[in-house]
Amino acid sequence: MSFSSDVVGASKDAVGTKRLLIIEIWVFILGNLIAGLSKGLTQLVAGRLISGVGGAGLLSLSSILVSQLTNERQRGAYLNLINLVFTVADAIGPLVGGGFSKSGNWRWIFLFNAPFGPVSSFRATLAKLDLMGMTTLIATLAFLVVALNLGGQAYPWNSPTIIGMFCAAAVSFIAFIVAENYAHLPVAPMYLFIQWQWRNVPLIISTLGFILF
Repeated sequence: MSFSSDVVGASKDAVGTKRLLIIEIWVFILGNLIAGLSKGLTQLVAGRLISGVGGAGLLSLSSILVSQLTNERQRGAYLNLINLVFTVADAIGPLVGGGFSKSGNWRWIFLFNAPFGPVSSFRATLAKLDLMGMTTLIATLAFLVVALNLGGQAYPWNSPTIIGMFCAAAVSFIAFIVAENYAHLPVAPMYLFIQWQWRNVPLIISTLGFILF
């Protein structure tokens, strides 16, 4: 969810928070539709991956919207309302999902959200988004996370599956760098990593990477 949140934060200035919020809702619903209509495990996992990207964006954008529309004194109360909604949803969701599964209608766990998608025109919005950069960044981190989770457990580190995922992550990362150099409004401008005045960005990323690994 963290890398999706970073993509959202970089994109909302380019297209506007409201438009991006609507797009993230549609991404979430599209992923649920794919999962709910899945014919196999691969399609189900792909749908959950897409809906996860949309859900991470919704979580980030809801906090961003509250920050934009309220002052410091009001902000805590409204953010607590968002937390309350998620708390109630986390409590009720498993019960509703269990009811659908027990009745044999597990697909409705995902399809239940479909009627709530907003209708809007996205041509102008999509033209501003760095879609190639967003796609290659998500692909890079998805391949890397899956490889690190499966390596040494489900598969040995030297297995073709793990090596192939690391190679796919490397290729996606190279494609991401190339895409950012040509994007009109890039998700991660390359000057943040090569110019001395922005030295805090690579230093923070390197420190976090060292701590995590």
